[in-house]
Formats: sequence, C-alpha cells, structure tokens
Amino acid sequence: MAKEGTELERVPLARDASYERQYSSQPSVAQIEVLDEEARPSTIGKNMPAINWGDKKVSPSDLEALKTMVAREPPWKTACSLVSAYFQQNLLEDFYRRQNDIIDSLMEVDTLHSGEYIGDEVDEADERRARRAVALSFLSNIVLLVVRVSIAAVSGSLSIIVTTLDAVLDVISGSIIWSTSLARRRRNKYRFPIGQARMEPLGIIVFSCIMGTAGFSVILEAVRQLIDHAKTELPYEGAVIGGTVGVIVMKIGMYIMCRKSSNSSVQAFALDHINDVVVNSVGLVGALLGDKVAAWLDPLVAMIMSVWLIYAWGGQAYYNVMNLVGLSATPPFLQKLTYLCWNHDPRILQIDTVRAYTFGDSYLAEVDIVLPASMSVAESHDIAEELQIKLERLPDIARAFVHIDYETSHEPEHKIH
Repeated sequence: MAKEGTELERVPLARDASYERQYSSQPSVAQIEVLDEEARPSTIGKNMPAINWGDKKVSPSDLEALKTMVAREPPWKTACSLVSAYFQQNLLEDFYRRQNDIIDSLMEVDTLHSGEYIGDEVDEADERRARRAVALSFLSNIVLLVVRVSIAAVSGSLSIIVTTLDAVLDVISGSIIWSTSLARRRRNKYRFPIGQARMEPLGIIVFSCIMGTAGFSVILEAVRQLIDHAKTELPYEGAVIGGTVGVIVMKIGMYIMCRKSSNSSVQAFALDHINDVVVNSVGLVGALLGDKVAAWLDPLVAMIMSVWLIYAWGGQAYYNVMNLVGLSATPPFLQKLTYLCWNHDPRILQIDTVRAYTFGDSYLAEVDIVLPASMSVAESHDIAEELQIKLERLPDIARAFVHIDYETSHEPEHKIH
C-alpha cells in the first residue's frame, strides 16, 4: 500500500494579509468566548476558498491530443532526441494520470469540508456480498486442499506436491483473512483498544516463512531426483487430470466473482484465486511432461515453481514487515492531508507538522496546527477535534492525532526510536 515517502515537518504555512482581510468578518476570540456554550460556531462546513479542481484535470481527449502532438514533433524538438516518441507518450500519460489522481484526492477533501463526503458510508448490500465472497472463497480453498492432498497422495509428482503446499498455505492465510474480517465486525474495545487489523499482516509474515521453508525442501528433493535420475510414475492419470481441471475451473469462477469487489479481503482472495489457477495449471503440465516426455522435467518444473512461490511470498512478507515497522506515507498522500488541514478552519494560523505512517494496512496520522495563543481551550478543542474527525473519515486513516500549539520554534515533540 505504501511506498517510501517523506513527512512534512517544521515547514510552517502562514496565512497572508489578503487571506486575513477575507476573513476579517469572523468573530474575534473575545466575542466567541462570550457566546453561549451551545451557540459556539462549528468549523465543519465553513466557507473556505473554493478551487474548481475539475477544470484542472486533463481529459482523455486532451491527453490524446498531447500524445499526437508529441508523435508529430521531430526528434530534435522533443524533450530528448534519444528517447523514442512512444516512450515519451507513455511518460506524458503517466504524468497526467498521476496529476489527475492528485486532483481527485483534493476534490475528495473538498467534499469533506462541504459535508458532502460519502467515502466512509457503508453499503449494506456490498457488505453482504463481501461477506458471502469471503466465506465462499474460504470454502473453495478447503475444497482445493482436499483435492490437492488426494491427488498428491496417489501421483507422487513433485510439481503436484508444490501445488499442494500452496493449497495448504491458502487455507491458512484464508483463515487469517476470514477471522480478521470477523474480528472487525466484533470489536472488543476493552481488550483490543485499537482493533485487530494487524492480525492479518502478522499471520502473513509467519506463514510466508513457513512457505519459504517448505519450498526450499521441495527444491532439495527436486535436486536429489535430478541427480538420481529418478522417474515418478503418474497413476490414476484420468483422476489426476480431472481433479486438477475441476479445481482450475472452480478457481476461475471464484476469481470472476471476487475481482470487482472494493473490499480489501475479497481483493486478497481474488489474487489468491488467480494465483491458484496459474500454479495448478503449471503443476499439471509439469507432472504430465515428467510422465510422458522426460523424467527430469517434473522436478525441474517443481524447482521453478518453488523458487517463484518463495519469491512471491517473500515479497508479501517484506511488504507487511514494512507496513508494521511504520513506513512513511507517500508525498501525494501527505499533500492531501496538508490540504485538508489548511482548509479546515480559517482560525488555523500555521501548519507545523503533517506526518502519516503505516499501521498494518492503514495509516496513523499526526498533525500539529498553530492557533492563536489567546484562544480559549474550548474553542481550540473544537477545532482540533473536528479536524481529527475529518481525518479519521478518510478510509486510509486508522487513527489521527491532532496536536495544538501557539508557535513553531520548539523542537519536535516526540523522540524517534
């Protein structure tokens, strides 16, 4: 989810004189303090400077026109004569795609300020479909495991044994995803004050290590068979082929059902399903080649599949380790948070720090804002609390902390471990 980025710290942003004149009609601190407690003005939905971000986006037709213009330019007039027009077109498309993504994120922030944000609303129908997809995916992995264990027991093919190892891990990782999705709906705020979302990445790390060990064992066995020129017969060939093809068809169907879901757990299962299609197809081909063509092809295919599985699950382990360590959010995401904080309330004088770092599959956000030193505790509390609520409404933010200050000349409040 997160690539290595940076954080915005000790870079105060101050309102200019024109901005202050624009909001000179806002009540003063003394006026606000004498207001009745229930009549204290809310900062949500405050009229802030509006920017029509939709006009800033590059439409697909404009982008095609730009790409056509680049293609028509002679090499010596383009950005680099050594780079082909096709490559420059791809760079151009990638640049404007990233720009449009940034604009979309800023438009999303504007809907938060206007009270029109719907990104955190729960669609009950989608939730039911997601729960059904998770349950069916988990059951399909159990069926896959039973079929693969039966086929491996009668075939003895190393390629099929590798697919069986993958099926075992699928059931284990699937049970983690399923139990995590249940835990999210059955929260115990007293036993787990911050939730159990990190159970899933922790489990993936553990079982990635198990998968790496199992894959290495298969590689050693494959090397032994290659040295000994051992040949493995493939008995019950019809049952092996039929069972494997049936599993492949089932997994294709499950992938089609899960691939369009926006739920992260369902998306994880969709990736697992298409991975099973590839692994089982290659495993069956390796077993048939070892039986029909040459005995050394079966252990060779098993070795290749084991190396690939070790690489794939090693990448998953590294990704989840980085997320648990606390990797900084990307600059565009920090830019989004800064824009949200800056347009939250006109009484915010400066933004001192904007920090976000991974917390499992989501982020923890820390924001330091500067308010007038003479502002009352009640008023500054309301500004900070409503900013925290806005930040935590973003789907990528697990928890937000807003710190209030009256100056920016101090050292950072937290030490780095």
